[in-house]
Amino acid sequence: MSEYHISWIGRAFSYVLPVTPDYDLTTPRITAPILRLVLPPCVFFSALLLRLHFGLLGKSRTAAKRAEVWLWILGVLALPAVVGDSGSKVVNATLPMLGFLLSMRLYDLYYIHPNAPATLPLLYLHLFSFPLSDPKIIAKRQETGLSPRYRAFRSLLTHNLVESLAVAIIIRFVPSRVQDLDNMSFLQDRISYVIIGIAITLMMGASMDGWFKFCQLVSGVEMKDMFDNPWAATSPRDFWSRRWNLAIKDLFHGVIFSMVFGEQNEGKDEVTGKPRTYADAAKEQPKPKPAMSKTSATAMLIFLFSGLMHVYINFFAFSTLDLSNLAYFILQGFLCVGQVLLQKTVFRSSKYWPWWVCFLMNLVVTYGISNKLFSGVFVKYGYFEELKGWVGLFTGGLLRVGEVVWVVGKPKYGNM
Repeated sequence: MSEYHISWIGRAFSYVLPVTPDYDLTTPRITAPILRLVLPPCVFFSALLLRLHFGLLGKSRTAAKRAEVWLWILGVLALPAVVGDSGSKVVNATLPMLGFLLSMRLYDLYYIHPNAPATLPLLYLHLFSFPLSDPKIIAKRQETGLSPRYRAFRSLLTHNLVESLAVAIIIRFVPSRVQDLDNMSFLQDRISYVIIGIAITLMMGASMDGWFKFCQLVSGVEMKDMFDNPWAATSPRDFWSRRWNLAIKDLFHGVIFSMVFGEQNEGKDEVTGKPRTYADAAKEQPKPKPAMSKTSATAMLIFLFSGLMHVYINFFAFSTLDLSNLAYFILQGFLCVGQVLLQKTVFRSSKYWPWWVCFLMNLVVTYGISNKLFSGVFVKYGYFEELKGWVGLFTGGLLRVGEVVWVVGKPKYGNM
């Protein structure tokens, strides 16, 4: 059967919505030799793990070691260029995403949390996932009486599986070309980008949160939660600070905080003899609340850092330098800072607004108005069209995607 034929799911939707074959659908193809894609990362990461375990981390912190850490960080960031183009946009995006996060984990392990994990498996978990260290949260989870492995297994079979199935459905609503969106009315265009934003949210939950639950299942080590019901966010600040990509957000905060305020205190803990971090000292000696200008500048720096990360990922994924994602995160930074400013001046009673009013306002601002700067890149360079092919491939054709379901109507020029 041709990949352009409407699937059985599309035919079901066709009874209530316009459905057309997706002639721009891209069949997933990895054209590069598999050995070239797999061997360099495996050799590099194995060497990095062994070097971290045998000497790079620990109490001895010399200038030579610091230089070596930065060489490893630069090596991680340069690895996608060494591996080269795989022929698949989805695969191309994976290695730089992993590389950027791994480079920050290296910085975090050496400068912020210098106590090396005791074993290679634990070190692997600290590099490629986010083990939970907060004793209060761990104790709260233990009160359920369920083991970490069982809870991870239950989450994978319920929450993450449901998100994966939802992605396989909603991705059919993503238009095939950016020209289609450009030839819709303003309202159609914005609703389409809300749908694309929902698809991305589900994809992130199914993939990243699923990966950490898998690590918890295998290791039995408690992992941090990646999300806290982002659908319930009532403002941009609530979305980014409390609900979205929480482990990555904490990592960004730690890295940027240490770069801005200093990496280590010179003193050592009197009991353990271990070096104390800036954060440790801050807990022991609470400082006056920083000025809003300082916290706002730090917040903007974190959003700038996030934008540069996505520009880096998109450069290797699509072989082009597109700054749309950078503009998106800078805009989100201004929205969060502006929200705090308004809440401290004009709208001091906004916390008494009905939650559904705040929810709708955030949905319009975060998903509807600004999301085009973020999602438009993926539509423009055919990321979703290839992803549709991967959905069919991974489900053995059962959930094959061969159509576009026009939830908000077809483009004006479409002869479909």
